[in-house]
Amino acid sequence: DTASKSGNCQIRSELLQLKYGLLFLVVTFGFYFLSEITTKRTVHPIQYLVLSAPLCLFFLLLLSMAEHFGFVPAYLAGSAIVITMASLYTLSVLGSKMKALVSALCLIGLYAVLFFMLKEQDYSLLFGSFTMVGLTAVFMWATKDLSWMSKRSVD
Repeated sequence: DTASKSGNCQIRSELLQLKYGLLFLVVTFGFYFLSEITTKRTVHPIQYLVLSAPLCLFFLLLLSMAEHFGFVPAYLAGSAIVITMASLYTLSVLGSKMKALVSALCLIGLYAVLFFMLKEQDYSLLFGSFTMVGLTAVFMWATKDLSWMSKRSVD
């Protein structure tokens, strides 16, 4: 029955990973959205879609590599691959090394949070709630001076 419990724990962990995947998309798209509205650089919807591909593939990478190498090495390798891909794409789309670096740091932070939540499942709801409150506060601060109703010229 230990194998059955281990299998159930693995399935629960994988379901939790998928649920938090949405958080990654929302936060990453939020960063792109903030970059778009605070600069004159327009991001096309297809570019948002392209950016979502490696973020979604992370969970496939994690699942496939964890079977052979274990969870921690698979998590580190998968997150490194995805963060590199997303950061290089951010550099090419936004044309800013600083924004690419900020994007990479945000993703590193997100993957660290997800790792903690997956390893410490008893505290994942608490930690996730505080993370969302913190991210909401950052978004509120970053948009506090924006004039949402003004028209922006598109070059």
